[in-house]
Amino acid sequence: MQVEALKNLSKILMKKETKEKLKKSKTKKNLIEVLNFRKEDKMKKRKKLVAITACPTGIAHTFLASGKIEEVAKKLGYDCKIETQGRTSENVLTKSEIENADIIIFAIDKGIEGLSRFNNKKVFKTSTKNVIKNAEKVISDAEQGKGEIIKAKSIDEEISSNDYSWKMFLNVYKNLMGGVSRMLPFVVAGGILVGLAFLFDSGITGGNLGVTRNFSGWFAGLGKVALGIFVPILGAYTAYSIVGPEGLLPGMVAGLIASGGGILYAGSIPEVNTWQNLWGRVTPGIDQGVLSAGSGFLGAMFGGYAGAFSVVILRKYIFKNVSRTFKGVVDIVAMPLLSVLVVGTIMFVFQIPLAYLAFGLKKGLEGMSSKGLLVLLTIFIGAMMAFDMGGPVNKVAYVFGTAGLGAGATETNYVVMGAVMLAGMTPPLGIAFSTIIFRKKAWENSEIESAKANWLLGSFFITEGAIPFAAKDPKRVIPSLIAGSMVVGLLVGIFKIGVSAPHGGLVVVSLFKSYLFSSNGAQIGMGIVLTIATLLAGALTTAFILGFWRMIDLRKNKLVLLK
Repeated sequence: MQVEALKNLSKILMKKETKEKLKKSKTKKNLIEVLNFRKEDKMKKRKKLVAITACPTGIAHTFLASGKIEEVAKKLGYDCKIETQGRTSENVLTKSEIENADIIIFAIDKGIEGLSRFNNKKVFKTSTKNVIKNAEKVISDAEQGKGEIIKAKSIDEEISSNDYSWKMFLNVYKNLMGGVSRMLPFVVAGGILVGLAFLFDSGITGGNLGVTRNFSGWFAGLGKVALGIFVPILGAYTAYSIVGPEGLLPGMVAGLIASGGGILYAGSIPEVNTWQNLWGRVTPGIDQGVLSAGSGFLGAMFGGYAGAFSVVILRKYIFKNVSRTFKGVVDIVAMPLLSVLVVGTIMFVFQIPLAYLAFGLKKGLEGMSSKGLLVLLTIFIGAMMAFDMGGPVNKVAYVFGTAGLGAGATETNYVVMGAVMLAGMTPPLGIAFSTIIFRKKAWENSEIESAKANWLLGSFFITEGAIPFAAKDPKRVIPSLIAGSMVVGLLVGIFKIGVSAPHGGLVVVSLFKSYLFSSNGAQIGMGIVLTIATLLAGALTTAFILGFWRMIDLRKNKLVLLK
């Protein structure tokens, strides 16, 4: 500290104006004013950067992008504050922080809340993925004044606005992930609760596993309730992501229709005058068992779009110019009623082919299992989970796995979910192992330090922990990750390792089973052993391929490490 003070003092004394002021100083106060070398002036000159990061699922990409902006901004000498709009909004930007910002960046893959705060401000918009890969270039572009002026409406205006565009339907990934991200908590909570019910019923024979003990049945019932509404939630929030709050009602109704069963389609229920099979009576030539099973997540995704379509049609063409006198009637009565009628008509027509498509997928899975082709499917799923580590391909595989965990799930469905979860855990763990095994032979000190977080991320099934490494070295990292996850898929298929929970990683390791064995005890015991062995095999495959590849390229001067 003394050295720093002397350094600053010497800089001040070398200035000509300082010497002149010292000569004129008559009092102690004058002297202190001249020699005041606090860094206030320097701090005032530091530029300020504010940003918002948000991804459809609101988890990894949101915070990875935030961390990358913060890291690069500080390196470039910026004071920065970053608002993350994940599951909830954190580190929310104030009005004064936005007003005083020199640079504003939106790293977003979805619509964000509070856009009206940025009215008339120039904002540089990009994706979270681009920030993770090219944060320095993003900040540089923002410095050069690239971006757009925000013209946002107030919250009330946004909700009541009838300014809808068909372009909103084109961002399919954003819209579907908007629904999937809201659906996930229901699937995760419900799936884990049902899995616990199975676990608590361990060792029981002669009854329905999961509901034989009253204690187990309590967990099973609660889990089934949560799982029972994930399809309607998917439909509702897919519509919401396209058209906002007015999409919730028709999207939810479409999702409930996609769920099948009960009032609309009741399978073997006779066609009598009851409040069951009401739509089934209108389609007597169609297999009611198929319609009763529903169209599931496929129908919900389609229904979300149908719900949004109904809102746009009504707002854009039917109620485009409504006077203030009738606005309340339209918003409270006409829009809800007519949007449900429109989406109901659409779903009545399309539920039949969608239900058959879902039925065909289920039968196809069962057929693959019976013909020994399940291994090929799990290998393919393994590759998909590692291909983009949380991107669209990864999410397709994940949704495919979770979709089979509802009512009527089979061993094959659980094995598919086992491949999804273990293959998704492999990339971050593989990188973590590689940085330990090869350390300074193939990795920079900063990379070794960054990889420590991957032990935790991989253990909790957060594949996105591998993204920063793949962004920095895609040529070597991505193929190595895919290889390790494909090994996991192969072993999952061979050992028939399944899990009834859709998330959790090692937290739910006791729920993994190996269906190679007949007794429930052996399934659980060997399931845990083979799960850990499979995960290690995949992670070490990635670790060694990546480590040796980097070492070889270092020797050939194709790769340079910064120490």
